[in-house]
Amino acid sequence: MRLKIRAGEVECGVELYEEWAPETVRAIVNSLPIKSTASRWGMRFTSPRML
Repeated sequence: MRLKIRAGEVECGVELYEEWAPETVRAIVNSLPIKSTASRWGMRFTSPRML
């Protein structure tokens, strides 16, 4: 499964391998969209569903 990650003007692609970690991939997909804010000292993620 391929996903796009966007941060402002920057975009990159990632690939999730369901055959390697099916439960993890399902949890990520079920939690989309995931939004975050970043600062110089780290990142903070929010999701409508707790993982």
